[in-house]
Amino acid sequence: LKVFGFQTGLTPLQFANNLVFLGICEAPAAEEVAGWIASNKTLGAYNGLLRLGFSLTGYASIVAAYMSVYDHLERNLSKDDKKCLGFGTLFVEHLLCKVG
Repeated sequence: LKVFGFQTGLTPLQFANNLVFLGICEAPAAEEVAGWIASNKTLGAYNGLLRLGFSLTGYASIVAAYMSVYDHLERNLSKDDKKCLGFGTLFVEHLLCKVG
């Protein structure tokens, strides 16, 4: 977004999350969210990955760590749990933020 106040930090991600929940747009792909985390290492999701024990040495390791968490939850949460949680790529980022 090229709107003042929506260009940096967490604001664009949270705005996108709201648009997804409203059904206005599709959620970003997991790789896109991982890229966002790699570009925002001072925010919670990056720290969440560190706290979970991942060694984050660069972009590829951040993507691999995020995908590991996403894939684990995708495989192990029930369909009902996913629906209740609003499971998706942005949910996993938000969860990692809380872990961090």
